[in-house]
Amino acid sequence: MGLDATVYKRIEKLEEVFGRGLFEVVGSTGEVQPRVGVGVSLPRGANVAIEKHLGNISTIGFLRGIVEQICGMADSLVLCRILYSGSHCGDMIEPNQFPQLRREIEKLKSQKSTSLRDFVDDLEALLSVAEDESNPIVF
Repeated sequence: MGLDATVYKRIEKLEEVFGRGLFEVVGSTGEVQPRVGVGVSLPRGANVAIEKHLGNISTIGFLRGIVEQICGMADSLVLCRILYSGSHCGDMIEPNQFPQLRREIEKLKSQKSTSLRDFVDDLEALLSVAEDESNPIVF
């Protein structure tokens, strides 16, 4: 078990490849699926722009301890929306929260912590793709 994060591709990118009118956006995650009855199927992962495994339960707990010392903010997105559990799902960081997440990533990067390097790099990659896709980061 562990914590994974995904950003889905915009519907327009799939329509460029497969054709218009074949897909619909499902819910607030931005996930695109074929419309019922159109007879189209997507190859596995074709609707995913980026996926990252952020760590197992133990790693997430370890990272939380480090980030708490650095951020120490009760309203930290990294603490409250990402690292609060080593295995959660159904949560999102939405586009209107991206500026705050960007600030927190920069704060974590400024610490030059080798223990955080991979995690921060993964968060930065997820955020960059999420901004490009205009879709939330989904856990």
